[in-house]
Amino acid sequence: MAETRTFFNHLMSIFRGPGQSYVDVRKSPQRAASHDETPLGIESATYRAHQRDLLTHVGQWVVIHGDQILGIRPSYEEALRLGYEQVGFANFLVHQIAENDPVHSLPPQPV
Repeated sequence: MAETRTFFNHLMSIFRGPGQSYVDVRKSPQRAASHDETPLGIESATYRAHQRDLLTHVGQWVVIHGDQILGIRPSYEEALRLGYEQVGFANFLVHQIAENDPVHSLPPQPV
């Protein structure tokens, strides 16, 4: 088991880059991350902040990077292409504009 964690830590350090370490939150409890600290948290907050204005484009796809709206496209593929053209492989959000975001219920998971 210790070998697996070591391998996992090594693998994660490759993805995270130099100076970034893996923290096992099960061993060292920390405060919960706010929306801005989670992946795409800023982008999600930007979508929610501009959702009322975006409703004139219901059904289309918005591309958001950080706190900037990069554009609106009629299809997911075109929006994805715009995101990669503008920011490359950095985080960006492609979200379909809707009056109400769907809520997906998941079955209970064993603990």
